[in-house]
Amino acid sequence: MNALLALAASALWGTSDFGGGLISRKLHPSAAVLISQALALAGLLALLPFLRAPIGGYMLTGAVAGVLATLSLAAFYRAMADAPISLVAPITAAGTAIPVLAGLARGERLGPLQLAGIAVTLIGIVLASGPEFRSGTVLARRDDPPNPPGTPARRDDPPNPPALRRQAIGYAVAASIGFGAAYTLLALAAGTSVYGTLLAQRVGGLLVLGPIVLRAGILREVRLTAKRLGALALIGGCDITANGSYAFAASHGDLSVAAVLASLYPVVTALLARGILAERLRPVQSVGVIAALGGVLLLSS
Repeated sequence: MNALLALAASALWGTSDFGGGLISRKLHPSAAVLISQALALAGLLALLPFLRAPIGGYMLTGAVAGVLATLSLAAFYRAMADAPISLVAPITAAGTAIPVLAGLARGERLGPLQLAGIAVTLIGIVLASGPEFRSGTVLARRDDPPNPPGTPARRDDPPNPPALRRQAIGYAVAASIGFGAAYTLLALAAGTSVYGTLLAQRVGGLLVLGPIVLRAGILREVRLTAKRLGALALIGGCDITANGSYAFAASHGDLSVAAVLASLYPVVTALLARGILAERLRPVQSVGVIAALGGVLLLSS
């Protein structure tokens, strides 16, 4: 049961991340996160009359997890706005190492394959990220249609500056660390109450991100349509449901196992990106992505 919940979390996170990457083309990433998370909180509050949320210190842990997760999600969306989704998603999956190490510290044991998985995942990140730091590498804008095979790049194709490419990878790495820490804290807090933890998580995240977005005046530039609002509600709903599935699995079973199974979300995101957006990576990047995902599979073996 716990394994199925962790896998369900990976499917929901992968779908939510893909949708978040797409809508970040139209809205500022921080605004997209703020609105989608606010809608998710509204959904949680609607359940308050039916579910019990005991008051306790675990809520502080959940709130800290919310701060880290929300800021990491904003960084993740920003990275996906400047780089291919199928590249960014596997990089963030490396944060799995943090809850895995936390599980080890709690007495859980990993075999040789799991330890090898951590190493393979890190190698995959280096390979997937390496070409982005070359000054001669041009990363196509994600909102431009790809050139037909064998067709040279157009003269008017705007190259992504090297600084922008490095920045996108930096955001992805920062999101990876933040996600890993957040999901470790989430699992620890959910042992008392999954619902109470999710409430504290969303409140904590919004209290930190809200003032940042309002101070920057980002919301004044946001044009919300019914379609975009529905998409943001779906993104927020998938994310909060994934958090709940993972929190239950991680708090009622092995944290390390739940973490690696839930971290398979890049597979869903990458498949959606390849199938819908026809994203293509350079050969060395493809090897890196495969290695990162293979490392996750080794961790779950």
